[in-house]
Amino acid sequence: MVVYEDKSCSMVMGRNIANLYGIKTDILVTVCIVHIFQFRSKSKIKWVDLGSGNGTFFIELTNKIINTKEGIVKIEGTLVDVIDFKRKMPEGFQFTKMGILDYLHEKDNHDIASLFEVTEPFDKNHANQILNAAKSLADICIVSTPKGFLKQDGETHSEFMDNPFQWHKCGFSPEDLHQLGYCTVILKKYHIKPKGNKMTYDCIVGFYGLNENEVSMLKRWLILFCVKYYLNPFNLYRIFCRYAAAYYRAYLS
Repeated sequence: MVVYEDKSCSMVMGRNIANLYGIKTDILVTVCIVHIFQFRSKSKIKWVDLGSGNGTFFIELTNKIINTKEGIVKIEGTLVDVIDFKRKMPEGFQFTKMGILDYLHEKDNHDIASLFEVTEPFDKNHANQILNAAKSLADICIVSTPKGFLKQDGETHSEFMDNPFQWHKCGFSPEDLHQLGYCTVILKKYHIKPKGNKMTYDCIVGFYGLNENEVSMLKRWLILFCVKYYLNPFNLYRIFCRYAAAYYRAYLS
């Protein structure tokens, strides 16, 4: 079975829900959000994404959730970043030019707050403060980060030489997120020997704000989803191509 509960962790809130192979972050978050908000009988979501960058990932993710046609009919999105954002916003979306630490002092309430791969450029103390403060922004907080310290700076990526916002300063373990109250899903072998690194990294996706019933049902939802996903030949082919291309870049090119 590709999905299992980590029985070694008995914390009420912080625990590992599942380990998955070949599943990307956007697919996992789509499945989880659709089912959680179906369970909560909520069809409209107010969502803030902190550290959105150029917005491509967040906008494509929210489109994917709506296009599942599984009950969520509208998402109001706020994208937050310090960079200038010139992309045309979809209906119901807005951009706020502001640092993450500054936005955390805002009093706006959201259904979801997300931080996708944005805590790494902060030192560990500030990153912990961000993850703690983000929990008060929304009913559910979602974070994704490499498992361990994934090196990324101006040496590993020359295109980031003048962009210290992309330099990594810290890394997290699942236990770090458990101590902050986040339940986790581990996406195995997600970052295959990234540029400037000598090893492959898992990805941790953390969820805060789920009750016990939702956590229990999320385990069952993920099992059912993975059975269907892995039995689809197209998905298996896509997983094979993704890993093959990644291993070629990492070890043969």
